[in-house]
Amino acid sequence: VGMNIARALKASTTIVDVGQKIREFSSKDVSLANEVMESWDLDRPGVDVLEWAYNYLAKNKFIEPKTIEAGFPKNLLVEHGSNRAEVYLKGSVVENLNLILRNGDIIEELRDEVQTYDYDVTIIGGSGKRSMAHDFIQYIDSSLFIVNNFDLKQDYRILLAVDDS
Repeated sequence: VGMNIARALKASTTIVDVGQKIREFSSKDVSLANEVMESWDLDRPGVDVLEWAYNYLAKNKFIEPKTIEAGFPKNLLVEHGSNRAEVYLKGSVVENLNLILRNGDIIEELRDEVQTYDYDVTIIGGSGKRSMAHDFIQYIDSSLFIVNNFDLKQDYRILLAVDDS
């Protein structure tokens, strides 16, 4: 859904996965463990989710064919501090396409991502936790689109509520 909306809006797009929070006392240990995992050719936690997203984008031709041929570029995962890593891709339907892995509380991490990088629209899947959608609306400072149980094979009707503002 999100990539089709991005295509329609011709918008640069970032796909983010927020993994479990890393405790402060263990962040140095995690950094050291990441270095050791790299030397052993092991992936840091969450990279498998980014690789799944990459494969989905490749299968649906949202990224450049040359990028697809090269495979998921996990060696190009750029670390931005202890709780954020990013892979830059060349999109075929949108100009800028990034995959981001963050660690921490999902609301706090997405709020920080939106504030720091000035996103205009945030698209999220529906959560089983009723309060999470409320928290997103309350704390995320961008337009918000929540997708519940999306099925590509179904035709949908859309309600656009407007007022005179």
